[in-house]
Amino acid sequence: LVHADANRAKLYLISLPRDLWVPIPGHGTNKINAAYAFGGAPLAVETVEKLLDVRIDNVALTDFEGFFNLIDDLGGVRVFNDIPSANGGFTFPRGDLDLTGASALAYGRGRDDLPRGDFDRAERQRLVIKGSVDKLASNQTLTNPGKLLAVINRLSKSVTVDDTLTNANILALVNDLQLTSGEDIEQFQVPIAGFGTSSAGASYVKPDDKRMAQLAEALSTGRMSTYQP
Repeated sequence: LVHADANRAKLYLISLPRDLWVPIPGHGTNKINAAYAFGGAPLAVETVEKLLDVRIDNVALTDFEGFFNLIDDLGGVRVFNDIPSANGGFTFPRGDLDLTGASALAYGRGRDDLPRGDFDRAERQRLVIKGSVDKLASNQTLTNPGKLLAVINRLSKSVTVDDTLTNANILALVNDLQLTSGEDIEQFQVPIAGFGTSSAGASYVKPDDKRMAQLAEALSTGRMSTYQP
């Protein structure tokens, strides 16, 4: 979930674990990734909207390979890696990493050698997105409509968006956001309360209902700056 604050100076990039145990409209309670399996993007959107009491204005769909192909289009991105690891023939030491599309794909997919598994993987994916924004800002793409339109046209090969997210609307949105670097993005995961097992024996991630309500309130009232992940 990507949320812009009221003054458009900050973006909040919020991950929802794929095994999060939530109500899915018309399908009882299940892992959140089941919403997409049951009803595609419309049901996935409705599920997140009800969970966090927000209106989702636009949707973008991509897959791992499609997203990380974009990294090469940007000329690579830089992230700070906290946990040394290796995956897909690449080694990722602690410190600043310069990632290409192939290494970013391996970086964002690995989880087996990470202490928090899926949670660390999701954090790495958020870091790559932050790094992408930083790269766009550093070469002044975000402030140059011609450069930005060229990036949008490349994105269209790997990303599917809803029919209201036209090129003109994307340009207007970026101009409205006033992002200057990846530092303008706060990234975190929705609050969780451990793990559980369903009646069918499936392991799942428990949402922290109290803190989830706090996050929902901060989103709906435009007070994300006061929310503590």
